[in-house]
Amino acid sequence: QRRVHGDLRDLQDFEDGRCKKRIPTYLSDKTLEVLTKTAFYIVEASLQQHSDRRVTQLELHRVEADPAVLPSPVVAEGLRMQPLVVYHGGDYVSLGFAFGVKTRVVYLSDVSSVPEVTMEEILRFPVDILVVDMLYGPDGPTEHFSHFAWEQTLDLVTKVNPIQALLVGMYCSVEHNSMNCKLEEWRTQHGPSRLQSVECAYDGMDISVEL
Repeated sequence: QRRVHGDLRDLQDFEDGRCKKRIPTYLSDKTLEVLTKTAFYIVEASLQQHSDRRVTQLELHRVEADPAVLPSPVVAEGLRMQPLVVYHGGDYVSLGFAFGVKTRVVYLSDVSSVPEVTMEEILRFPVDILVVDMLYGPDGPTEHFSHFAWEQTLDLVTKVNPIQALLVGMYCSVEHNSMNCKLEEWRTQHGPSRLQSVECAYDGMDISVEL
């Protein structure tokens, strides 16, 4: 299962056509609209029952993205996932996901605010790993139109109270090691009771979990 951000950057490693199986892709109507404009050749090939084009092909599944209604769960490759609707700037919505039974993971990669119905679902069960957006650290701008910054991110970490928090989507001015030191200082002084680690994630990072 792969996250899609509208321009398919997360699927570029499949672009040479070696992926024989269509990739299960869960997306809103708005995201499909964007993909149809920016990656029309992939969408066209994906919508055909049989296509000989050597491009990424997706198994498209529509998710109702209404901020006032919790979407129905989906199952991909045997993994049950709960789509989570969040705002990603103004009234534009993005999808996060909650999944896992033995280890519960909540993934919110692009978020500017969390609707009430989504927050209620997140808090319904204890969260083990929270992956969440943080564009700026404490020395950067205090807010952004379409992303969480330091204060909003750590407010959510405090509310969710996970065992582990991984921060993603940092701006290029955020230096990895020094930011992790600041996060650890915050955790020891202000972190919620269950939180054992909070750090910036990085490209190629592997996490071993039993779902």
